[in-house]
Amino acid sequence: MSSVKRLISALLVVIMLFGILPAAVTVMAAEDDGSADSAYSETVAETEEAPDEEAPDAEVIEEEATPDETEDAAPDPVEETEDTASDAEPALPEEAPSDEDTSEEAAVTNDVEEDEYVLISEGTEEFFYNAPPSNSLYVSNPGISRAIFYDGSSWRTIDPANSADRIQYVQIDTNYAHFYLEYRVRTTEGVWCSTIHSNQPGTYAGRSGKTVANLEIKVFNCTKNAYDHSDYVVMYRAKVAGEWLSWVSNGSEAAMNSIKNDFGLSGNIDASATDAGWLSRGNITCLQIMMFQRRTRTAGSAASIIRAPYINQFG
Repeated sequence: MSSVKRLISALLVVIMLFGILPAAVTVMAAEDDGSADSAYSETVAETEEAPDEEAPDAEVIEEEATPDETEDAAPDPVEETEDTASDAEPALPEEAPSDEDTSEEAAVTNDVEEDEYVLISEGTEEFFYNAPPSNSLYVSNPGISRAIFYDGSSWRTIDPANSADRIQYVQIDTNYAHFYLEYRVRTTEGVWCSTIHSNQPGTYAGRSGKTVANLEIKVFNCTKNAYDHSDYVVMYRAKVAGEWLSWVSNGSEAAMNSIKNDFGLSGNIDASATDAGWLSRGNITCLQIMMFQRRTRTAGSAASIIRAPYINQFG
């Protein structure tokens, strides 16, 4: 019986020894390489805590192609429109100040006289410069914003200094509320072209391939709703065969003489003519157009007389 107990005790000792020895080995290995085990434990912990991120689907991350902004910004092709006044359509120049516009400011300080009266429209605050002596009935009107002609290859400003062998088109634009100009040209074949209104920018008088021999200008008073012969006066003339012809106008002979004398215009006047040019002598090679307004006009808004310096650009 005692031998049995000793056998059992020996087995228990063996069992305990086999159980304690691996644990001791494990503890010793952990002490010798604690950092590696710690790193491994942290890695396992992170793996257990953070869920695996799925790789994004290629179809999901593929962004829709952005349309080319330059294609959106590209303007649609401009449709050509038929001009009522001509068969061809030469490109009109961009709006730019003419030589006359830029020279007005440069000549402000010369020949200044005090106590000069210049008309101002109270309703639209319209100042009139280049005024003649204070006893004149007329002042220069700035209503013509553009006056150009086409010489077959380019647009040029209508000015006594600009001439061409041939003029094919004429364009006159106005930006004045109280009147506009009705004008037309006659070709060297003796045919009058369609009438053009100056308050419709981008239109011009003439025919493709034809040369201008005559120019006719009328003034339409918007306030009176009728053609005007007194409040607004346009003076114009043409050069033909190297010679300036007489001034013609929509105004009366008295108005033409008053303007010619007060503003010192060179040349003669022809009160009976209704257009500038001389068909039998040839085509127009140069033009001059000037616009005036009566001081005591009855058209448009209420007006008064104010004192302003006299600016002489004709001296």
